[in-house]
Amino acid sequence: KNALAQLTVFTESISEKNELIEKFATELSRTQQHADLETTQMNETLVQLQKATILTDEQWRSFQQLFEVAHKGFMERLNKKIPALSPIDKRFMLLSRLKLSKREMAAILGISQEAVVQNRQRLTHKLDIHNTNTGLEEFAATI
Repeated sequence: KNALAQLTVFTESISEKNELIEKFATELSRTQQHADLETTQMNETLVQLQKATILTDEQWRSFQQLFEVAHKGFMERLNKKIPALSPIDKRFMLLSRLKLSKREMAAILGISQEAVVQNRQRLTHKLDIHNTNTGLEEFAATI
C-alpha cells in the first residue's frame, strides 16, 4: 500500500511538472506577442521544451523500483511472457499498466503525444492485440 501511495505521488509529480511546462509555453507565447522577439527564436524554444525529458535515467530507475514494489514481479513476468521487447516497449508497458493518459506518458517519456499514439499502435501490432477488443492497458493488466 505504501509503494502504491508513493507511486501515485510520483505520477502526480510528473503531471504537475507537465502542467508547469504547459504554463511556461503559454507564457512564452504571450511574451512573443508583447515582445520584439523573432518568431524563429520563440519556436526553437518551444521545440526544445517539447523535447525535454522530465525523467532522467536515474529517475526512471527510481520509478521502476517503486513500480516493482507496487506491482511485484511485473517486469519478470513481462520479460518471460514477451522477451523480445525493447526498453521503450517495456516503458510503455509499465506506463500502460498504470493507465496513464497519452499526455502523461508524453511528459514522462519526453516525447510528443503523437509519438505516444504511434508507439502504442506499433506496440499493439507487435503484441498482436490490434485485432482484439483488448487494449494495451488491459493487456498489461493481465501480466
